[in-house]
Amino acid sequence: MKTNTISLVRYLAYTLFCFFHFTYLHAQTTFPWSGTYGGTGVNRTFTGVAIGGITMSATIVNSENVWQDGAPLFLATGSSVSGMGCSGIGTDNQGLLLSTDWSTNTTKTITTTITFSHAVGAVRFRLYDVNDDGYGSWNDRVIVTATDNSGNPLQIYNEASCVTGGNGTTAGNGTTTLTYTSADSQGCLCNGNNRVRVGNDASGCDQVKTITIRYQSAVSPSSYNTPKQYIVVSNLIANCAPLPIELVSFTGDTTDRMNILKWQTATEKNNSHFNLERSIDGSNWIHLVTLPGAGTIHYPQEYRYSDTDFEHTVNYYRLKQIDFDGREKSSDIISLDNSLKTKVLDKIVNTMGQLVDETYRGLKIYMYTDGTIVKKME
Repeated sequence: MKTNTISLVRYLAYTLFCFFHFTYLHAQTTFPWSGTYGGTGVNRTFTGVAIGGITMSATIVNSENVWQDGAPLFLATGSSVSGMGCSGIGTDNQGLLLSTDWSTNTTKTITTTITFSHAVGAVRFRLYDVNDDGYGSWNDRVIVTATDNSGNPLQIYNEASCVTGGNGTTAGNGTTTLTYTSADSQGCLCNGNNRVRVGNDASGCDQVKTITIRYQSAVSPSSYNTPKQYIVVSNLIANCAPLPIELVSFTGDTTDRMNILKWQTATEKNNSHFNLERSIDGSNWIHLVTLPGAGTIHYPQEYRYSDTDFEHTVNYYRLKQIDFDGREKSSDIISLDNSLKTKVLDKIVNTMGQLVDETYRGLKIYMYTDGTIVKKME
């Protein structure tokens, strides 16, 4: 009855997962810009808090060490910037402020390169305040590119834009380079109307590794000393970002009779099962056992397996975690030295448990420090 109950619970959990997975594509995760900023001069850094085992970080490079309004920094809802053309930052627009005051030409840029510690699914974000300065001496230009895990370029999509017609141009929709160029001081002040998507919803979870946002002027100022200009990059929303598991540790202990493998997860998301594998060369692997995962949990979980059929050499072990939609991830490899060693005699006793020596006549029991027992009759 217990087995049937567990099977029913897992079946219902899997059914619900499939319903939400295929009805709503993938769960979405927000990666905020409210993390830690560092660096000095032209080179700045950002590191976010790990979410589901994935961290968003960024390098922010200004070609000239000219920053305004404390940029780069996080603007939360309700914040404002001096000279802002609307009432303030809204929920959809809160994010990374890039504010500067370049006085010469279009070669000056702020390049923000975002990196995910593990590739995620399609990513969406908004661009706030892509406009000109009202004097014709500055037109914002924002160029977006991205790569996958292998460094291959990804397609970028414009899902909505206010940089069109008399307000400017939007070019490269559905290509590997998406460009917004402003032409109107009032065209795109508020509401984050430039909406960017990196990657495809239908292409799964392991797509987007890096996103690069290059901010610059589209015109070369001449008669006017360019005033302060800025844009805000909203928080990023990624499809199915959290890893299936957050593996805290994977360790092993060895005795003469067994290798004890132990691992612990901090959280699990749609975790179907683990495959434990062993190798004697680190290249060719054999399957040892499949252990069921805990599905989706938000508290630590411990696992343990005893391998009693290992080779008497150095043995290598790794975990493969598989979630319900077939995605898998391998752990780091650990090794255990099971090489044969010289046995160390602890004591010799008779059948009564009394200590004897080699000259004793009768049944002698040799007891070794590794727990081995050998009986001899003399």
